[in-house]
Amino acid sequence: GSETAINRGEGMSQVPEIAVQGFAVVGALVVLRAAYSVLNFIYASFLRPGKNLKKLGSWAVVTGSTDGIGKELAKQLAKKGFNIVLVGRTPAKLTAAKQEVLEKAPGVEVREVKFDFAAATKADYDRITKELSSLEIGVLYNNVGVSYDHAEVLEDVDEEKIEALIEVNNRSMVKMTRIVLPGMVSRRKGAIVNIGSFAGSTTDPFYSVYSGSKAFVEMFSRSMAVELKSKGVTVADHVPLFVATKMAIPNEKRRKGTMFTPWPAQWAAASLNNVGYSSFSVPYWPHALQAAFAQSLPDWLWNKLRFDMNAKIRKIALKKKQQ
Repeated sequence: GSETAINRGEGMSQVPEIAVQGFAVVGALVVLRAAYSVLNFIYASFLRPGKNLKKLGSWAVVTGSTDGIGKELAKQLAKKGFNIVLVGRTPAKLTAAKQEVLEKAPGVEVREVKFDFAAATKADYDRITKELSSLEIGVLYNNVGVSYDHAEVLEDVDEEKIEALIEVNNRSMVKMTRIVLPGMVSRRKGAIVNIGSFAGSTTDPFYSVYSGSKAFVEMFSRSMAVELKSKGVTVADHVPLFVATKMAIPNEKRRKGTMFTPWPAQWAAASLNNVGYSSFSVPYWPHALQAAFAQSLPDWLWNKLRFDMNAKIRKIALKKKQQ
């Protein structure tokens, strides 16, 4: 009887030991995962070389390329040796952007396509399909986008604005992707980059339609990346936070580049360095740190901070309107 008791006692002492070992393994895995994330972040941000994009094709198409990030992407792609298709809605701005691209890269060919994504018809998309059909397109940047005029409750957002958010941020991306895909798939190479927003990965009260439209960008990009993996075409959602652009900071006097609010040229360079890697990326590293910090906060705290901040923006904007 005493022997059984001893054995039973041994069994009891083993339970905590197994538990301790289990916790040790789980702890080690958690630490390893954190270490991997940190090392991967350092490698991707500072050590990993950008891919040679020029081998994907001779043309790059950039939508919304007359201002901000889009114009910088066009200039930097031209410097890499691409011929450029600028897509925008204002002829004078297209011509000015073309001049800037040619100043940066005098040897390239630049074509202008006047296109208003907010009001585009089937005939318009047929026309742009025709204009692009003969070109060997290696890179497409779906950069065109619109946001709210200011923070607002859904029931007070103009009907036209809601239509424009979906047309410009979503429909344009799907249509343009469909236009370039047959050529890329037949050559088994190409890169499609969709410009998302951190608002698509988190709650953004008073900007609900914008936030939803950018969540669409993320899931469309991730799904297309998997769909096309075996066909040699990469698709990615590249996510900016604040960038010193006209869209993000309409007041020119307040528009200043800082570490966490880069100039469009800095953000564009980081994005181009990330093309061809993962299907979701916050390419500018200080933004990646901000995003990681925001996502580490408990939901209730983040939601309160966003609500208070955006409600304040709305209040100021409505006050200005009444003046």
